[in-house]
Amino acid sequence: MTAQRSKTTLLLRIWKATFGQRFRSYLLENKYRIDPAFSLGGVDYYQFTNQEEVPTGRQFAALMVYNEMDMRCDREYLELHTKAMDKLLSDPKKISIGYIAQINANLKDRLNLMVVPDFIYKLASVVFFDKTESPYKYDLDYNTAKIKKWKEAPGTLDFFLQTPLKDLVPFLKAQADVSSTFSILAEQVAETHHRLLTDILSEKE
Repeated sequence: MTAQRSKTTLLLRIWKATFGQRFRSYLLENKYRIDPAFSLGGVDYYQFTNQEEVPTGRQFAALMVYNEMDMRCDREYLELHTKAMDKLLSDPKKISIGYIAQINANLKDRLNLMVVPDFIYKLASVVFFDKTESPYKYDLDYNTAKIKKWKEAPGTLDFFLQTPLKDLVPFLKAQADVSSTFSILAEQVAETHHRLLTDILSEKE
């Protein structure tokens, strides 16, 4: 067992020991119930007892992440792709069929990629919130910083794949059964695709 997987197993044991039994739910505005989820880096995180009753603000944020997961790419990637295509097609005399074929193949390949870690962290940041966050809406800047802290803690990716996230997104169940190494490899492939687009856009005419 690798050192990272040992840390992940320990983290899961601590989580189960701490939150394995249902705590008394906290009631918000006599309407929403939230439960303790886990603690990491000295911060306690919570989640709604019933995900179907999550307030609209967080539901919209979750929907955005679901769409990105399904497409295996976010809006930034799609915008880069269209801009790169516009540039490649801007001068009929200089059209590069090789580049066009490659970025089109990359876009098709992404549909078959495993879900990259960034999307898993994004969904976790919507589902789990701390005491300083509004449980009703999603603050992008705050959660970007929150995700950065999570990534710095060893074993968090495997941990999130074992939490209720895999029940919220059916295709994560299969991913939870394999090493996070494969997820990281998928992320590296996605980064290679992204870098090709930025290289095309940075090339001089």
